[in-house]
Amino acid sequence: MMPLMIDLIRNRKPHHELETAKVRMFLTADRSRVVGDGDPDAASLYASPGSRLPDDAVEQFGLVGGNLPVKQAAKGGNKRGKRGENKGK
Repeated sequence: MMPLMIDLIRNRKPHHELETAKVRMFLTADRSRVVGDGDPDAASLYASPGSRLPDDAVEQFGLVGGNLPVKQAAKGGNKRGKRGENKGK
């Protein structure tokens, strides 16, 4: 009963109403973006499947339904070519 009361006082959603991560999410080194598993820019684990996501993080990173931002998911991560490979060919 106490955590619910504190959440209501702080004007936050109760714990059971928070978004739940569906995939592993990583923060970039500058903590400005959330990227998917295997992305070369991933620096530290932010959330694993089943983790609760605070509303401010959902808004800041544009998370949708516990998944990565739509633009991030659509481009399939940040895939880089091998060193010395010309990606323009």
